[in-house]
Amino acid sequence: MRLNQVHDHGKDLQNIRQLASQKHVTLPDAPNKEQSKEADKLAKLSGADFDKEYVKYEMKDHKDDVKETVRPSMEKALDPDVKKFASAEYKTVSAHKKEIDNIHAQLGK
Repeated sequence: MRLNQVHDHGKDLQNIRQLASQKHVTLPDAPNKEQSKEADKLAKLSGADFDKEYVKYEMKDHKDDVKETVRPSMEKALDPDVKKFASAEYKTVSAHKKEIDNIHAQLGK
């Protein structure tokens, strides 16, 4: 993951926490089972094996984020603050998805 992606996700996490606090919504404070399982799997890998699995996970994760979370929130949210956050997140996640797709293509060569 490129450093700008780490920065972007950190900024988005801070923004969603602030929005959730304003809306009196409690967010999870730990990874879900699937995320923990993937982290454990990646922790056991190194080198090219790690790169391959990490890129595969990131491709799926960003695709799922756009399809299942960000786009529906952007299109269906009734709260204007949620819509605004989702629109910004859509741009970020879409850009990251393009980056990881490019990395995947490079690894395949």
